[in-house]
Amino acid sequence: MRALYRFTLLTLCLMLFSGCAASKGAKKDAEVHFILGISYLRQGDVTRALKEFLMAEEFDSRDGEIQSSLGQAYLLKDALEKAEEHDLKALRLDPENPRYANNLAALYLEMERWDDALLYFEQAADNLLFANPEVALTGMATAYFHKGDYLQAAKFSRKALAQNARYPLAYLRLGETYFALDRNDKAITNFEQAISLVTAYPLAQYKLALAYMKAEQHEKALLALNEVIRLAPESELAEDARHFVDIIK
Repeated sequence: MRALYRFTLLTLCLMLFSGCAASKGAKKDAEVHFILGISYLRQGDVTRALKEFLMAEEFDSRDGEIQSSLGQAYLLKDALEKAEEHDLKALRLDPENPRYANNLAALYLEMERWDDALLYFEQAADNLLFANPEVALTGMATAYFHKGDYLQAAKFSRKALAQNARYPLAYLRLGETYFALDRNDKAITNFEQAISLVTAYPLAQYKLALAYMKAEQHEKALLALNEVIRLAPESELAEDARHFVDIIK
């Protein structure tokens, strides 16, 4: 789950950013460091990105984008309490910004604080200015899933797909929910739909393999498991996939 949400958060983080609200000189310096930080995030260099965002904060500590970016960088560093500190500050600086509410909610998913996640995902989803309501709705589905409320999880996954029928994470979450409800046919359909939208999607391939194994379709399960290994050979998923391949063979 963590990798998926981090990907989503990072995508949102890179989509939009604003200038800084400070004196002209400070604004210029903060903006330079902020843009450098965004560039390093795009390159996957989280340490250098964090350094740049911290320097930007020195010049303008009251800019919501800088605070939000610090939150994302700390999240990627697994410093969850520091991430929460900056995500909360971003939201205090701009309470009507739905991206900040969504980022905080996704952080609470990482922290397994399901009810807090639901509160802020709902705030983001209900904001008509949020460009990506399917992200928040899928986040609500995830929180309900972990609370064991599968009917609500399915409901919000479908709401997300009503907003964006090409959002792969919503199909993945809906597939997981059907799998938990022993609706294996529907689980397979949704995992396959997620993979059709993101061909290099090892987690969806792994979930699909589990569904095929549950259905005793072992040849198809092997194909999916081998695809996991091919796509992410050094990952924990690949290690688990190799284990299941040995069992099936």
